[in-house]
Amino acid sequence: TRIGPITAAQAARGILVDLRIATSADTLSISAATTPSKYSAVLTVTELAITDVVTVPTRIPHLLLWLKADSGVTKASNGEVTAWTDNSGSRALAYDGGSAVFTVGLTLTGATSLATGTILNIGAAEASGTLVLTDVRGTFVDNEVITDSSTGAAVVNGSPAALTVTGAAGSAPFYEASVINSLPGLYFPRSVAANLVISNTPQQGTALQVFAVYSTSIFATSVAGATLMSPAAASKADCLVLTLSNATVNRSALLDTGGADEYASTGTTITSGKALARYRYNVGTTTGAAGANGVAEVADATFAPAGGIAWKHIGTASNGDFPGGDFRLCELIVYAFFQASTEDAVCSSDIQAIQAYLNSRYSIY
Repeated sequence: TRIGPITAAQAARGILVDLRIATSADTLSISAATTPSKYSAVLTVTELAITDVVTVPTRIPHLLLWLKADSGVTKASNGEVTAWTDNSGSRALAYDGGSAVFTVGLTLTGATSLATGTILNIGAAEASGTLVLTDVRGTFVDNEVITDSSTGAAVVNGSPAALTVTGAAGSAPFYEASVINSLPGLYFPRSVAANLVISNTPQQGTALQVFAVYSTSIFATSVAGATLMSPAAASKADCLVLTLSNATVNRSALLDTGGADEYASTGTTITSGKALARYRYNVGTTTGAAGANGVAEVADATFAPAGGIAWKHIGTASNGDFPGGDFRLCELIVYAFFQASTEDAVCSSDIQAIQAYLNSRYSIY
């Protein structure tokens, strides 16, 4: 890449050139072809590690859910969390007057607003229902015609709504004002099946990346670990579960609960305190993987839950089927999309950027 020629105005104020490598395994070489003499220019190179690049989650495609304990939390008088509003920009869009079936994964466009979004889920039939949209650009308006990039067609019924998770009295987590780095979190106690219900998102795609910042404690008895996200049915059907531990050590792991339990552990023991966990699943490669605290992920190429990846709860609705366990969740970010290839939901450089964003907020490692 050639930069130049340099003008007098550029030389006076300086030039910033942003060059990035795709992964930490790549290299970048910078040199001047000739000694820069005009305008007494000086070549100065400042190197930033890829993990130093901080990017807010909404700048990366396929963002489905972004929950922050310092934003969008509704509390009851006793501190129980009754609702937690998503910050991702994803939308639930009701429709009626349908004349052709929508297709998951295609782009939806509003005829009047020209707003667009990617269809992640279709919550009903052809005539009427609710679409879950990610990567939304613009604002859909009531009664406008909407079509996907194939043959799907209908009419918007009402205003688009942000995704929300809700808690019921007696089983909801509790708000705590200072958990990690003086930032708040939601406390999921082990004494009850504490959980929040995810509505409007019964399917989360075939490619997933989940990031979670939490604080956890170890108990010697009663509780094997803590379930971070559990499926719609509180049973040991073949499904994907995100857990903060397995039966013997407190680790961040994926679990396939069909038959004999299996997990792709991070290999990073988190005995107590704060952690930044990452989970990846891609049905195209039947691979699950987990990582924690900036350490390289550990993958399990045989990890392939056949029952789908339809989470219903943050936390667990069943201490019997999925273990409860004390943990405090500060931030949860989910990327998801449907694809027929082996492409992951988030590329490697963006993974580094998201982890850098979270680490800059919570000083995990």
